[in-house]
Amino acid sequence: MYDFKRHVVEHLSGNRLPSSLSELLVRALIESVNEEELRKWIKRNVIVENSLGYVVEPPGSLGRAANYARIYSSKPVGIVISKHKNVYVMSLRSIREVDLNKLLRRITPRFHGTGGGHPSASGARIPINYLKEFLETLDTELSHIMKQSI
Repeated sequence: MYDFKRHVVEHLSGNRLPSSLSELLVRALIESVNEEELRKWIKRNVIVENSLGYVVEPPGSLGRAANYARIYSSKPVGIVISKHKNVYVMSLRSIREVDLNKLLRRITPRFHGTGGGHPSASGARIPINYLKEFLETLDTELSHIMKQSI
C-alpha cells in the first residue's frame, strides 16, 4: 500500500484533517468491521490449555489475535500460530507477570527454534514437527511461573 500511504502523508502534511480524506474513512470502516470479525472468530476458536490459549491461522492481525486469545482464554499467555513453509511462526502476548522474551529465549532452542522480543509481546519460530512438544513445555513452564507469582 505504498502509494496509498504516500497519499495519506501528503494529505496530512498539508495540515488537513484525516477525516477530510474519504479514502481513509472508508479504509477505517473496513478495518473496524474486520477487527470485529477477528474478535468473534478468536472467541469461537481459541484452544485453552492450563496456562495458555491459542489459535491457528486467524483471519487477521497476528498480534491482535494473540491478545484476543489471551483475553478469551482467561490465561496468562495468548498465542497465534501460522504455518510458513516448514516452520510455525507464532505471536505471543502475556500478562505482566510473564516475561515472554526471557522465557522464549530459554525454551525455543530446545526445539531447534528461535524466539524473543518484548517482555509482554514476543514471537517465536518452531519447526513444524516440534510444535506439540513446544506448546506442552511452554504450558508447563508458564504454570510454574504463575505458581511462583502467587
